[in-house]
Amino acid sequence: MTYCDVWEKLRTDQYTADYSDLPHLEKWPIDKIIDPDKSVNWNRQQVEDHNARRSQVMQERRQREAACHQPFSDDLHQYIADELEVPADGKVASLVYNKAWEDGHAAGYNEVLYHANDYIQLIRDTAAVIVEERAKRAAHE
Repeated sequence: MTYCDVWEKLRTDQYTADYSDLPHLEKWPIDKIIDPDKSVNWNRQQVEDHNARRSQVMQERRQREAACHQPFSDDLHQYIADELEVPADGKVASLVYNKAWEDGHAAGYNEVLYHANDYIQLIRDTAAVIVEERAKRAAHE
């Protein structure tokens, strides 16, 4: 998996849930009056029914979002693993993924990918410096 592979899936909305068939329902306050000519109990029941339907819709949205998140997570773990030559289900890939998620998820999957790419480069650069410094030390000993 490459950066471009993940980016292309992001660009083509392959990690985006489709909510177009779900209604947008606002939560109603319990004291909302739907029909002033009906009883208080009738109005309360309408509000409860509406809010129960809204809860179902929100649950469906969360399930669809989770179904889209897992492929993104799997692909990003694989990208990290391929770039750093570590197992996708190992600690290094998880550490990089978790830090990228922590720093970028509020701005969306694109930002998570950007952060992961930055951390991959930081790890590569750091590892190269460490190897170079160890070689210098070994040469002087």
